[in-house]
Amino acid sequence: PTIPTLQEAIDLYLMNLRIIPRSPGTIATYRSVLKLHLVDQFGPAQPINDLCPMEMFKIIGRAAETSRSACNVYKAIATFFRFCGQQHWLPETEDGQYISPLRMIASRPQMRKTDQTVLSEQELLRIWHVVQPDETNSLIILLLLTGIRNAELRNLQWANIDTDRKAIHVVKTKGSK
Repeated sequence: PTIPTLQEAIDLYLMNLRIIPRSPGTIATYRSVLKLHLVDQFGPAQPINDLCPMEMFKIIGRAAETSRSACNVYKAIATFFRFCGQQHWLPETEDGQYISPLRMIASRPQMRKTDQTVLSEQELLRIWHVVQPDETNSLIILLLLTGIRNAELRNLQWANIDTDRKAIHVVKTKGSK
């Protein structure tokens, strides 16, 4: 196959993401991550099969040091290279397996615990004293007491609420299809 440039490969990959059910927000995030971490680093005309693994190692390392979402940067780049490998644009081993430019990275970066925001008991109590239970504030109280995500709360339907058991069944969770 003809080996595309980095920019051509990214454009084809993003076009492919539109075919697969992906949210516009995910596609926009992938586009910005690939531009910032690949195109700006290597240049748009760089052949896709000529990306230096040591440079990729440095890119992911810098993202881990500076980005709150280094694991998302890695995921976006890794799925892009998986797509490139499936298109046979990357070098291959004798048995036909593609060789990822990310091969020098031993493990995917993890989200640092300090990046997760959890309210302390004192902070929860302060909010509790300000937000008095009534119809207007019931959603805020539900968010505080359950830890349910905002989008999960918005997707709730009456069928998801079991008043007999005093339980809420969250059906559409983050990442569910």
